[in-house]
Amino acid sequence: MDSVSTEDTMNTINGTINSAATQLQPPAYFNAAFAERAYRRNYRTVMVRFWRENENAPWRATTLNPAGGAPQHHASVTELFTDLWDMLNAVDHQDDLGK
Repeated sequence: MDSVSTEDTMNTINGTINSAATQLQPPAYFNAAFAERAYRRNYRTVMVRFWRENENAPWRATTLNPAGGAPQHHASVTELFTDLWDMLNAVDHQDDLGK
């Protein structure tokens, strides 16, 4: 019976893994622009500030996109959530249109 050392076995396994890793290449279309579009499609950052005039007044909100643009003011939390939902659906719709 041939004896194989643990070191020989590990070298064989590592060689196979390294060989497979060098064969794995991202698709040709996966470039920086593609990665940026994928990132923008799947990630959103919005800063939200909540306030109210007094204890009995409704909560209001202002959103700010850190990437730029004017602040958006929301008269109620419901309006805020509706606008956020619309923003996310607009992103999905743009993706469907191939933008």
